[in-house]
Amino acid sequence: CHNIQEAIDAVPDAPASGYTVQLMQGVYIVSSTQPYSLVIKNKHLLNFSGWMVGGNWKSVNLNISNPVGGGILIDNSTGDMEWMQLNGTTHNSLITIDQSSQYNLAFLPINETLTNALFIKNSSNITIGSTEITADDAGLVVGSVTNLNLTTSKIYGSLTGITINNSTGTIRHNLFRNNRRNGIYIYDNNNLIITSNTIVNNNESGIDPDFTGGIHVVGTQTNQTVNLTLNKNIIAFNQHNGFLIEGTNNSFVTASFINNDIFGNTKNFSNYLSPVGQNGNISADPLFDMS
Repeated sequence: CHNIQEAIDAVPDAPASGYTVQLMQGVYIVSSTQPYSLVIKNKHLLNFSGWMVGGNWKSVNLNISNPVGGGILIDNSTGDMEWMQLNGTTHNSLITIDQSSQYNLAFLPINETLTNALFIKNSSNITIGSTEITADDAGLVVGSVTNLNLTTSKIYGSLTGITINNSTGTIRHNLFRNNRRNGIYIYDNNNLIITSNTIVNNNESGIDPDFTGGIHVVGTQTNQTVNLTLNKNIIAFNQHNGFLIEGTNNSFVTASFINNDIFGNTKNFSNYLSPVGQNGNISADPLFDMS
């Protein structure tokens, strides 16, 4: 593939079966001052893929520079993006997914040096798996998404790992570490499940110590979070707070803690009654192997 946008545009909008736009091994540079550098719009069953060579799924490097706009826009589409290293220096998120459903991102190391790595909004049934994300701002911003599935991924070195609002879904088997503010920031959500994650060493910068930590939940009358389930997570060694509710009335947050380990945070719980000793929740050193 020589011109990426031309190859994407050549795919029919509603094919009877799927199409693949595949980048061969190498380094690709896309520089733009358009609103988005690459656009996948009204494409269905499109697989936008790199190339795995000898077990190396980082053999394709896609580098996107856009000082005034965004990187890749996925709009009103279904399909997959996988098997490539994405590096961005963009003004409005390296990848934006909008008005889309049944879209999957996998095996995508993503590094954004100016803003958010991923912005997902007004979409449904979005899956992100086996992905590494680091960003100057948030690793992942999610708003008005039904059934987000974030799994087996690592988000680190960002301002906040994930910010999620007005959305439902499952965050499972991920590592949130060494983010400068929060590992997970939640507000105005219903039926969100956070299970089997490791949330460790966040807020290492010490920014806003009263309002940062491993998991930060906003609980106000206008930003209520209900039916939040936390199950089998390790929340450890976060600076300042392990689990924090921001708001004067934590009745605006309803959360179920089951079988979690909350240990070694400066404050394990802030503005929330500790569930340790109930429902299988413990506070014990997880004994991480640091070798």
